[in-house]
Amino acid sequence: MLNSESFAHQIKIEVINNITSLKHKKAFIKGLIFSNGIWNENNYVLVLKSNEIFNKVVQFLTDIRVPFTIKKNIKTHIYVDKVDINLNNITEYHGSFFAGVFCGSGNISTKTTTSYHLEFSSRLKENIDFLVSVLNKYDFNFSIFNRKEKWFAYIKKLDLICDFLGAIEAKNAYFELQDIKISRDIENSINRVQNIDISNMTRVAKSNIKHSKNINFIFENNLEKYFTEEQLLFFKLKLDNSYSTLNELSDMLYERYKINMTKSGLNHWLIKLNTIAKMYGV
Repeated sequence: MLNSESFAHQIKIEVINNITSLKHKKAFIKGLIFSNGIWNENNYVLVLKSNEIFNKVVQFLTDIRVPFTIKKNIKTHIYVDKVDINLNNITEYHGSFFAGVFCGSGNISTKTTTSYHLEFSSRLKENIDFLVSVLNKYDFNFSIFNRKEKWFAYIKKLDLICDFLGAIEAKNAYFELQDIKISRDIENSINRVQNIDISNMTRVAKSNIKHSKNINFIFENNLEKYFTEEQLLFFKLKLDNSYSTLNELSDMLYERYKINMTKSGLNHWLIKLNTIAKMYGV
């Protein structure tokens, strides 16, 4: 679910506020042009709908002394002449560069979703191909798709999304997602344990019902001849204490009748009980 402007905007404001030095501002603007810019013959047009980001970009351009134009009738557009900014050298300051990329067109799934997704886009396929080639050198595994005359790069694994946020210095968002991941991992572990407990309880209940049915069948049909006196005492004890463990029943046998039999031995007696009952069609 990508309709999550608040979280995406939160990340954009965080990363843009982290940009302070001139060299990082320049790298940020270059990333912004790659993902957000309309590339005309003579200029780049930045289209920024957020007033906060728009004002920051204006300040950055002023700080790095790159001339720009804002037309009175289109106040969301910033025009930068191509001759005034060099996009060739973007190998330095990747964190700030990709912070600009995300601020230009990035989006991310809501924090509460279980289907994670982070993406950014460009109007030019060659731009997306270049951005993905740089990122995938660091094993981000971005994929590409096309939609409505734009090209998108995306990742879906939460660990990779967290790594990307860390790389662009979105530390608050990074720790928020990590906290959610840890909470969900703990919750999933608890659920697995509970499911195992329920499964075990069901298995034990079914086993006890079967043993009780077989024991009653033996006594009701005078089939005691197949068993020793010790085994018959155990069966009666089992009927009276159907939910006791074999270890507990072993202790009871010794305390009451001085019969010394291990858990394994008692289990063999129950297997014998089951075998005799099956002989008579139970």
